[in-house]
Amino acid sequence: MSRILALTQDPAKVVLVMALVFGIMTSLLVPQMLASDENAHFLKAYAITSGNLSSESCSFPDSVRYKANALLRNDLTNDLAIGQPTEGTTNGECGAASGYVPIMHLPQAVGIGAGRLIGGSPSTLVLMGRLANAIFYALALFWIVRFVNNRKWVFAAIGLLPTAIHTAGTLSGDVMNNIVVLGSLAFIYNLLGQKRALSLSQTIAIYAMAAGLILTKAPNILLILPLLALPAHQFTGISGRLAPKARKWLVIISSITLAVILFLAWQKLYGSMLYRDIPTTNPLVAHPLHFVTVMFNTYLSPGLGYGDMVIRGMIGDFASFSYHLPAVLIIIEILLIAFVLLAHNPEEQLAARKAQTTMALLSVIALAAFVTAITYALYTAWSILPVRLGPNAAYADGVQGRYFTAALILLVPIASYIRSYASIHLVRQSTVGLAVSLVSFVCLSFYILETYATFT
Repeated sequence: MSRILALTQDPAKVVLVMALVFGIMTSLLVPQMLASDENAHFLKAYAITSGNLSSESCSFPDSVRYKANALLRNDLTNDLAIGQPTEGTTNGECGAASGYVPIMHLPQAVGIGAGRLIGGSPSTLVLMGRLANAIFYALALFWIVRFVNNRKWVFAAIGLLPTAIHTAGTLSGDVMNNIVVLGSLAFIYNLLGQKRALSLSQTIAIYAMAAGLILTKAPNILLILPLLALPAHQFTGISGRLAPKARKWLVIISSITLAVILFLAWQKLYGSMLYRDIPTTNPLVAHPLHFVTVMFNTYLSPGLGYGDMVIRGMIGDFASFSYHLPAVLIIIEILLIAFVLLAHNPEEQLAARKAQTTMALLSVIALAAFVTAITYALYTAWSILPVRLGPNAAYADGVQGRYFTAALILLVPIASYIRSYASIHLVRQSTVGLAVSLVSFVCLSFYILETYATFT
């Protein structure tokens, strides 16, 4: 018991153990192809192992396409021997995930590639891709928690949310997205508390961060906004002739510009929808104020209740909305995050008051802009399609809570500002680690038991 209690005081070890155990259990228990868009992610990762990055026409073995279409046949099985009796290869569609930059599917591709080397069945390939994704997430989250200087337990609590673990245990490309978002903001928060000027390697890392954010999902580039809170004197090594404030703006603007150029270049070379004729007319062009109604209906309308599903989805919604955590556990997870955000830590390395206030304001702006951008993108690219709600769509159908799970980490600087006026003072700091470990374990255990009961 003493060893277990000691473990609860090391956030990095807690996330490593829990993410590995529950991520692997997810890989084994959730029926293959049932996770959100898993069929498309399977085809994308498999294509990468074949060196095929096309979005127009892809060649897959018939057994692979047969496996990818399992959900259409209501074939909810994890039988590793399942495949198609006859084997051939045909050209056809590349799948709905073909437009993603390959970085999103590298972990899955490693697992699937290993499965192909041993001659595994399509079901075996899916399992090995899932396991690779789960292991990557656990190791990357462990590194992020070790790396960040402050509020480690906040990163642990958000990284261990059941939705995040469920995503990690499937073939979802959102695993890489979550890691890039959490890692980027951990890097920015570390810089805010840094006293010395940025090193050359840190300056280069800012460029890499901007590229990573936009190449995972384009709206992520908005999450770089908190970088503006860094004091100008931290920026150096760009040009001795420039004033510190000018150097700061040069680094930030040029990193965003480079990221946008890389994104557009990839989309152009890849032949994405950005460079094709879109048959559906965007109604917001003629009626831009209608977007205010769309935002209200999507997140706040009590009659529609779509916002309730989005909030639930950030924390505990699984397998293409097949099942979810009960409301009581959702509330407990929300209270846990609020608790770790507001808990006072006397050892925390605080930045200057002005920098904290600026970071909090920029985080609010970034979070609002991020939500707005995702809503707009899904409304114009999905909701108004004739096969969905049509041009008169009243809300942004397709917005899923898992898109915002990692972005919850933007609450850290907001909470830091609030703690200047109201915080939770603890008799023992060990209470925070114990609370995160206990609540995460209980909620993840319920999720696994719920998964087993649902599909057995």
